[in-house]
Amino acid sequence: MSPLYNYTEAVGRVFEGYTLDQNIEVKIRDFTKIGDILSMATAKGANLANDLQFTIDNPEQFKDEARAKAIEQAKANAQNLAKSSGIKLGKLINVYENYNSYPMMYNSKAIRLGDGVAESAPVPTIQPGQQEVNITINLTYQVR
Repeated sequence: MSPLYNYTEAVGRVFEGYTLDQNIEVKIRDFTKIGDILSMATAKGANLANDLQFTIDNPEQFKDEARAKAIEQAKANAQNLAKSSGIKLGKLINVYENYNSYPMMYNSKAIRLGDGVAESAPVPTIQPGQQEVNITINLTYQVR
Protein backbone atom coordinates (compact mmCIF):
# COMPACT_ATOMS: atom_id res chain seq x y z
CA MET A 1 0.00 0.00 0.00
CA SER A 2 1.32 3.42 -0.99
CA PRO A 3 0.06 6.95 -0.47
CA LEU A 4 -1.40 8.59 -3.57
CA TYR A 5 -0.75 12.27 -4.16
CA ASN A 6 -1.95 14.64 -6.83
CA TYR A 7 0.36 17.50 -7.81
CA THR A 8 -0.98 20.79 -9.08
CA GLU A 9 0.74 24.14 -9.56
CA ALA A 10 -1.98 25.97 -7.64
CA VAL A 11 -2.08 23.79 -4.53
CA GLY A 12 1.06 21.67 -4.69
CA ARG A 13 0.97 18.16 -3.31
CA VAL A 14 -2.48 16.98 -2.21
CA PHE A 15 -3.03 13.62 -0.51
CA GLU A 16 -5.83 11.70 -2.25
CA GLY A 17 -5.73 8.34 -0.52
CA TYR A 18 -3.86 5.10 -0.96
CA THR A 19 -3.16 2.73 -3.80
CA LEU A 20 -2.72 -0.99 -3.44
CA ASP A 21 -0.80 -3.11 -5.91
CA GLN A 22 -1.13 -6.86 -5.79
CA ASN A 23 1.27 -8.96 -7.79
CA ILE A 24 1.07 -12.61 -8.66
CA GLU A 25 3.47 -14.86 -10.49
CA VAL A 26 2.05 -17.49 -12.80
CA LYS A 27 4.01 -20.27 -14.49
CA ILE A 28 2.36 -21.46 -17.69
CA ARG A 29 3.83 -24.44 -19.50
CA ASP A 30 1.24 -24.64 -22.29
CA PHE A 31 2.18 -21.73 -24.54
CA THR A 32 -1.19 -21.82 -26.33
CA LYS A 33 -3.01 -20.84 -23.12
CA ILE A 34 -1.16 -17.58 -22.39
CA GLY A 35 -3.72 -15.37 -24.18
CA ASP A 36 -6.67 -17.11 -22.50
CA ILE A 37 -5.09 -16.73 -19.07
CA LEU A 38 -4.43 -13.01 -19.66
CA SER A 39 -8.09 -12.62 -20.75
CA MET A 40 -9.26 -14.43 -17.63
CA ALA A 41 -7.07 -12.19 -15.45
CA THR A 42 -8.64 -9.12 -17.08
CA ALA A 43 -12.13 -10.45 -16.39
CA LYS A 44 -11.16 -10.88 -12.73
CA GLY A 45 -9.87 -7.31 -12.39
CA ALA A 46 -6.24 -7.33 -13.51
CA ASN A 47 -5.29 -4.23 -15.44
CA LEU A 48 -1.57 -4.61 -16.02
CA ALA A 49 0.75 -7.45 -16.95
CA ASN A 50 4.47 -6.87 -16.94
CA ASP A 51 7.74 -8.73 -16.72
CA LEU A 52 6.63 -11.59 -18.95
CA GLN A 53 9.62 -13.94 -18.94
CA PHE A 54 10.27 -17.15 -20.74
CA THR A 55 12.70 -19.45 -18.97
CA ILE A 56 14.01 -22.97 -19.36
CA ASP A 57 12.63 -25.41 -16.78
CA ASN A 58 15.75 -27.57 -16.58
CA PRO A 59 18.70 -25.36 -17.55
CA GLU A 60 21.33 -27.75 -16.12
CA GLN A 61 20.59 -30.37 -18.78
CA PHE A 62 21.12 -27.81 -21.55
CA LYS A 63 24.16 -26.30 -19.82
CA ASP A 64 25.74 -29.78 -19.68
CA GLU A 65 25.08 -30.29 -23.40
CA ALA A 66 26.42 -26.82 -24.27
CA ARG A 67 29.50 -27.40 -22.09
CA ALA A 68 30.30 -30.72 -23.79
CA LYS A 69 29.99 -29.13 -27.25
CA ALA A 70 32.07 -26.11 -26.22
CA ILE A 71 34.87 -28.31 -24.85
CA GLU A 72 34.85 -30.44 -28.00
CA GLN A 73 35.04 -27.34 -30.21
CA ALA A 74 37.75 -25.72 -28.06
CA LYS A 75 39.90 -28.88 -28.26
CA ALA A 76 39.46 -29.08 -32.04
CA ASN A 77 40.33 -25.39 -32.43
CA ALA A 78 43.43 -25.76 -30.26
CA GLN A 79 44.58 -28.79 -32.26
CA ASN A 80 44.02 -26.98 -35.58
CA LEU A 81 45.87 -23.88 -34.40
CA ALA A 82 48.75 -25.97 -33.09
CA LYS A 83 49.00 -27.93 -36.33
CA SER A 84 48.82 -24.76 -38.46
CA SER A 85 51.54 -23.05 -36.45
CA GLY A 86 53.83 -26.07 -36.22
CA ILE A 87 53.67 -26.59 -32.47
CA LYS A 88 52.53 -29.55 -30.41
CA LEU A 89 50.02 -29.32 -27.63
CA GLY A 90 51.18 -30.48 -24.25
CA LYS A 91 49.26 -30.99 -21.05
CA LEU A 92 45.97 -29.14 -20.47
CA ILE A 93 46.76 -26.78 -17.60
CA ASN A 94 43.64 -24.62 -17.23
CA VAL A 95 39.94 -24.72 -18.05
CA TYR A 96 37.81 -21.60 -17.70
CA GLU A 97 34.05 -21.57 -18.20
CA ASN A 98 31.77 -18.60 -18.69
CA TYR A 99 28.03 -19.28 -18.65
CA ASN A 100 25.79 -16.62 -20.10
CA SER A 101 22.03 -17.03 -20.38
CA TYR A 102 19.22 -14.72 -19.37
CA PRO A 103 15.45 -15.18 -19.31
CA MET A 104 13.87 -13.99 -22.52
CA MET A 105 11.81 -10.88 -21.79
CA TYR A 106 8.68 -10.58 -23.90
CA ASN A 107 8.54 -6.81 -24.02
CA SER A 108 10.11 -3.98 -22.08
CA LYS A 109 6.73 -2.26 -21.79
CA ALA A 110 3.88 -3.35 -19.60
CA ILE A 111 0.80 -4.76 -21.30
CA ARG A 112 -2.39 -2.89 -20.42
CA LEU A 113 -5.19 -5.37 -20.02
CA GLY A 114 -8.17 -3.01 -19.64
CA ASP A 115 -9.90 -1.73 -16.52
CA GLY A 116 -11.08 -5.19 -15.52
CA VAL A 117 -14.72 -4.14 -15.17
CA ALA A 118 -16.51 -2.99 -18.29
CA GLU A 119 -13.78 -2.69 -20.86
CA SER A 120 -11.64 -5.54 -22.05
CA ALA A 121 -8.49 -4.79 -24.01
CA PRO A 122 -7.52 -7.12 -26.81
CA VAL A 123 -5.19 -9.84 -25.65
CA PRO A 124 -1.73 -9.40 -27.13
CA THR A 125 -0.46 -12.04 -29.49
CA ILE A 126 2.58 -13.71 -27.98
CA GLN A 127 4.68 -15.61 -30.47
CA PRO A 128 6.92 -18.53 -29.54
CA GLY A 129 10.64 -18.02 -29.82
CA GLN A 130 13.89 -19.58 -28.77
CA GLN A 131 16.15 -19.19 -25.82
CA GLU A 132 19.82 -19.97 -26.13
CA VAL A 133 22.11 -21.47 -23.53
CA ASN A 134 25.65 -20.27 -24.19
CA ILE A 135 28.80 -21.49 -22.51
CA THR A 136 32.26 -20.26 -23.43
CA ILE A 137 35.17 -22.55 -22.65
CA ASN A 138 38.78 -21.39 -22.65
CA LEU A 139 41.38 -24.14 -22.60
CA THR A 140 45.03 -23.41 -21.83
CA TYR A 141 47.63 -25.95 -22.93
CA GLN A 142 51.35 -26.23 -22.45
CA VAL A 143 53.12 -26.23 -25.78
CA ARG A 144 56.11 -28.31 -26.86
